[in-house]
Amino acid sequence: VVEVTVSAGTERLFCGFVHDLTKQKESENELMRRENFTNNIIEASHDALLVTDTEGHIIRVNDAACQQFGWERSEMLQSKMEKMLTPDSRQTYREEVQQCLAKKKTKKAQEEIQCTRVDNSIFPASMCVRSVEGKNGQVLFAVFIA
Repeated sequence: VVEVTVSAGTERLFCGFVHDLTKQKESENELMRRENFTNNIIEASHDALLVTDTEGHIIRVNDAACQQFGWERSEMLQSKMEKMLTPDSRQTYREEVQQCLAKKKTKKAQEEIQCTRVDNSIFPASMCVRSVEGKNGQVLFAVFIA
């Protein structure tokens, strides 16, 4: 809003512009609905999902991952993927990540691995690693464990 000066008179006039935000708000609401939908599917999965960065830091987990590994979500989010795996399986994870980075991963193969729970007990599982693009374009890895 800007005041407009009128040369003769004591009347004050103002000029303003209105921008309709309806479409922007509708787009924001649709994006939020889609995010909620995706989050609900991720959390409903019986398989563990861990999302890691290129250095193996865990940046997202679902409830199934917390249950399978016995960790609190906050603890898992402060850990690296390798902490969840036995030494041999750590190497398998690294190789899968390298194949994704080199774009040599052509099939959705599952690797047999051994996982380590918070109490240090070991359980067998199948792992599939897929590269995904993060919100800011960074490379992330979706690690599915069944």
